[in-house]
Amino acid sequence: MNRSTFYLHYDTIADLIVETTEMVNKRFDAYFSKAQKNIFSQPDRQELSDLVLITREYLLPYLRFVKDNQKIYRAAFRNPLGMQSHLRYSNLKKYILEPILERFGVPAESRKYYIVYYIEGVAAIVREWLNGNCADEIDQVAAVIEECVRSRGYLYDRDQ
Repeated sequence: MNRSTFYLHYDTIADLIVETTEMVNKRFDAYFSKAQKNIFSQPDRQELSDLVLITREYLLPYLRFVKDNQKIYRAAFRNPLGMQSHLRYSNLKKYILEPILERFGVPAESRKYYIVYYIEGVAAIVREWLNGNCADEIDQVAAVIEECVRSRGYLYDRDQ
């Protein structure tokens, strides 16, 4: 595509990125059931056990999406500012993780550490999986994430 064709459809490159981000977000949401998405709308009304997000129920659709969209994730890891990853994480922190941690009684001054551990830890595992072209089975990667973040005997484990 040449410049004139591009500028017939977009005013700036940022407009293209915004449109692409919206499209990716819609596709991402489609991987999750309505019940899974509803939990995020009112975390203060959910059972604590339903707010534990490091479970197969949430990891499997997420990892399927990553595997199906490897190019997008590689680009996002290479250029997080250009792909506006900070906006997605900002909303994740503010609207999902903060309220969930508050429900679990995590002190406000400690939440930023929990959040960075959660986001960076999962991202590091996903990045490593992408480096191997997602060759390992999704179930295996989900099990690794679940064990790293929620080791056996963890206080908020669903089995307790």
